[in-house]
Amino acid sequence: MTRLLMVLGLVAINPLAWGWYGGFKANAEWQAQGVKEARERNYPVVCGAYFDTSLWERWTTPRWWEASWCEDYKERL
Repeated sequence: MTRLLMVLGLVAINPLAWGWYGGFKANAEWQAQGVKEARERNYPVVCGAYFDTSLWERWTTPRWWEASWCEDYKERL
């Protein structure tokens, strides 16, 4: 048990571990920002077609499975 606590303590104060965690978190935030910008840029085309399809097509067509974010842009169209 003490060895486990010692290893966990060393990992917790290790600057390499914190650097890895910081890089991972920064990358996730950077990617989320890129997705948001891409959606802002493309919502007129993608969401226009998304709302023109039937509910059945949205559920059964792989193209529309990940386009549910268009619901957030419905008021803008």
